[in-house]
Amino acid sequence: MIERILFPTDFSEGSELAFDSALALASDFDAELHLLHAVVLHADDPNDPAHHFPDAEEIRVRLAQTAEQRMATGLEARSTDGLKVHRHQ
Repeated sequence: MIERILFPTDFSEGSELAFDSALALASDFDAELHLLHAVVLHADDPNDPAHHFPDAEEIRVRLAQTAEQRMATGLEARSTDGLKVHRHQ
């Protein structure tokens, strides 16, 4: 029995197509669907120690907000009635 489904997304065209399959599986098995987009921002470029992002925290916050909006938009565009959906970053 499937109880939880993890759907990691990078918001690419391929992941958008896979999103529909994840929703269908969650519906078929009455499973929780966990959407995940990893926001990873390094303060320094590990390949070039002289390169630093100007305000890494501000950029990370904006990326997280964008990811949250993209997940919300994707859910609004699809039927999720009765599904238990959780968003993670």
